[in-house]
Amino acid sequence: MFKIHFNWSSVGFKLFIVYLGTMIIALPIMGLLSYNKSKQMIETKVGGFALDGVKQANTRLHMLLKDYENRSTMIFSLKELQKEIKNQFEDSYEHSQNIDNINKFFSDFINSQNDTVNVYILGEYGTSIRYSTVAPTISMPIINIFQEEPWYKLIRDANGAVVWLGNQAPFSPRSRDTEPVFTFGRAVKDLSGKMDIVGILLYDVELGDIVKILNDMNLHSPGHSYIVGKNNTIVAASDGSRFMDTFDVSLPDDESGLKTIMHNGEEQLVVYDSVANTDFKIVKMASMDELLKESRQIGLFTVYLIIGFAIMATLLALVVVNHINKPIYLLLQFMKKVRGGDFKAKIVNDRKDEFGLLFDNFNVMVAHIKSLIEELYIQELLKKETQLKMMVSQINAHFLYNTLDSIHWIARVHKVDEISTMIFGLSRYLRLSLNEGRDQATVAEVIELLNSYISIQKVRYQDKFEVQVKADADVLEYRVLKHLFQPLVENAIYHGIEKKKGPGCLSIAWEKREELLVFTVTDDGAGIEPDKLLEIRKMLEDGELISSDNFALKNINSQIKLGYGESYGLDIDSEQGAGTRVTITVPLAGTA
Repeated sequence: MFKIHFNWSSVGFKLFIVYLGTMIIALPIMGLLSYNKSKQMIETKVGGFALDGVKQANTRLHMLLKDYENRSTMIFSLKELQKEIKNQFEDSYEHSQNIDNINKFFSDFINSQNDTVNVYILGEYGTSIRYSTVAPTISMPIINIFQEEPWYKLIRDANGAVVWLGNQAPFSPRSRDTEPVFTFGRAVKDLSGKMDIVGILLYDVELGDIVKILNDMNLHSPGHSYIVGKNNTIVAASDGSRFMDTFDVSLPDDESGLKTIMHNGEEQLVVYDSVANTDFKIVKMASMDELLKESRQIGLFTVYLIIGFAIMATLLALVVVNHINKPIYLLLQFMKKVRGGDFKAKIVNDRKDEFGLLFDNFNVMVAHIKSLIEELYIQELLKKETQLKMMVSQINAHFLYNTLDSIHWIARVHKVDEISTMIFGLSRYLRLSLNEGRDQATVAEVIELLNSYISIQKVRYQDKFEVQVKADADVLEYRVLKHLFQPLVENAIYHGIEKKKGPGCLSIAWEKREELLVFTVTDDGAGIEPDKLLEIRKMLEDGELISSDNFALKNINSQIKLGYGESYGLDIDSEQGAGTRVTITVPLAGTA
């Protein structure tokens, strides 16, 4: 066991209070932040899963609606049905035979499609047909009373496309009056004539398959699923209830998405997705409390952790205070000895922590002042060694320049002009580029640097291009970042003129416009493709590197913005097959 002695005015006690107070404040804050972050992540994850489930259900519903559409195509393409609608019979016997054929077709058809409830064919020429799962085919001379109905006009105006009416069943009777149906319709066209509309097809199906799709959405997560039509009318629900009720949540006009709302005093997650080619939306509603059970467990666990860490922090603070106080009191005792003139005082030290280091330094300060002098002497030697290395590096640079000059003169003696020109240009380029490590140079110096670079390229490319360099006289002494310009000239040669058939022309200009310095490189080379030009401009505007081919341009643009401000940078104009112009605009800086 250890003993703890408190001096209420001591540094140790004050550290204990600060440490304990910090833990008491920090732990709940960290716990709250951790809980909120985990809750947010779980909410995002749950919302994403829910939206994926709704989209999968939407895909299944789309396939089901496609099957319904195919059924309607089979019906109105039946020749006997087309004949019946148009009432094209020579006698009653032929008419009777045609009715029998239609009966047989619908009998087989409904047996194969057992979710069918009613099929209505409302002819434009006075003949209508209804076939039901319980009633035989009958003639219905009732067309005229429906032709002015909104749903009838809607289907007719669709000109053969399927119109999904949902629960807007136009009229009764149905075979199962107590059960809701899903209704869709489409115009029937004369397939043997000019494709005129000769009638309207209405098709009622049971909601079982649609309800199953909605129920499957709730297998892995709790909640309720709906198909909502126009005017927020519920077409189908996963629990089979609320049919034709008004969905009491306002849905956004977006195609799909999710949001949280307060519904009946409870926070609810609403996920929705529009069904293609319909006015329907698949909607899933789930209680956030149910979805975030894991989050609440994390919150409870966080509280337990905070309490446990708080207890541990208090005990640890007591141990730390005692551990800090003892060496401080020991150091104070020896400081009093030294103050009394005992310079032989030495703390016996076996500690490996900061206090051990403090004790060692105390011993060194009192007993070995000479070591400080030796340390200063060593530092002076190191300083001289550093200076010597800097001088050697300068000598090495001068050695490189002198060597290149020697090669240049040897090439001239042997009349190898091309090598002489390139070596001389390289030597000048290195002298100007290194420039004693300075980042800035005058415009005149940069022009000389570019001329050195161009002289090397002229040897390589022979008569491939001509160069024109123009500079306003009053800009030559202004200072600029010297490494911005040569890469642009290099790009103009490599990506412009080199790709051009025949000789080209390179124009370099420096202009003063009010308080701005404008540098322009223009070539009449291959130019840049429009898509590539848009990509480069977007990269320069956003600062995001899209392609490694544009790294040099991005680097130069970034240097300009860092050196001169965000309002300055590169500008590129190009026309494929005609050439490219690159412009740098920077403020005028100080003169040499």
